[in-house]
Amino acid sequence: MTIESILARIAKEHMQIETLQTRNHDALDFHTVAVWEAKSALQAAYDAGRAEGRMHVRADVVSQTCSDVVTTIQHWWIETHHLIVMTAIAYAALC
Repeated sequence: MTIESILARIAKEHMQIETLQTRNHDALDFHTVAVWEAKSALQAAYDAGRAEGRMHVRADVVSQTCSDVVTTIQHWWIETHHLIVMTAIAYAALC
């Protein structure tokens, strides 16, 4: 899906705007939109962008070699383990 088609769908579903094409007529090009419709449309656009970003991240992860994935997991594990140990030490110091 192109960004134009995504925005057109959002405008139609959330703000009842039939098209985003300029038609050079005030009655067709200017619309009154309720704030809840604008909020809903902005949320839908944000969600669509996040979903697109997740698709690209997944594609990047899939393209990694197995050793890259293992290395990434090892780094994550070390950082997480370090954080847990530091939290336990800080908690013990408070007791």
